[in-house]
Amino acid sequence: MGIIAWPAHKPLAATVPCVICGRTTSLQDATAGMLDARNNQTFACNGHFWDEHQFIVGWAEFCAEQRYGM
Repeated sequence: MGIIAWPAHKPLAATVPCVICGRTTSLQDATAGMLDARNNQTFACNGHFWDEHQFIVGWAEFCAEQRYGM
């Protein structure tokens, strides 16, 4: 998912946490995902693209956690 606009009041971090594996990665090595329950942009490591199952299941689990407030 591409980000076409970023709010001016939110600084863009140099590193971001991956919602799939929890590791911190540089922004250039991450892919933008969906918004979390607090309306913040989330990211995943680009390396997860190599394992389609992990990528899809990781985002599905994240979505479920956000929906149910875990």
